[in-house]
Amino acid sequence: MIRDPKDVLLSYVHYVAGEPRHYLHDAYKVQSLENRIRTTLRGGRICGLDVPPFSTMLRRVQAWIDMPNTTVVRFEDLVGPKGGGSDDCQAAAFDQLSRVTGVRFTPSEIAPKLFGKSSTFRKGRIGMAEEELCEYTLQEVDQELGGFREAWGYA
Repeated sequence: MIRDPKDVLLSYVHYVAGEPRHYLHDAYKVQSLENRIRTTLRGGRICGLDVPPFSTMLRRVQAWIDMPNTTVVRFEDLVGPKGGGSDDCQAAAFDQLSRVTGVRFTPSEIAPKLFGKSSTFRKGRIGMAEEELCEYTLQEVDQELGGFREAWGYA
């Protein structure tokens, strides 16, 4: 599953700042949202560790996408109307998953279970980076992640 890298980045920094067991929590909890974004984008020496830039993770995802017989499903298609998507895209995504796995997935059975308590699921909405980040930070993010966003159909 892929998701707009901007929203993945935002979700990640919120997760780290809110999860005391994460190894970067102490550094992130005292930073502003914009500084957490920059720290994650650039990587570097954080909490005594060499942390790779965010693009390193995205390159790993790209390598997975490029593997033969890989089916890419978009987060934005799966979340449906409750996450800012559409019923039609959600139904098509579930049909795609059904064809690939041989298991029948129906939106009426699964969609109500997509939103709920989870340690990695904060809001599950499309386009949250655009809502939460200032214009300057969004420009920095676009500059750093634009190639991935374009390759994955998000630009």
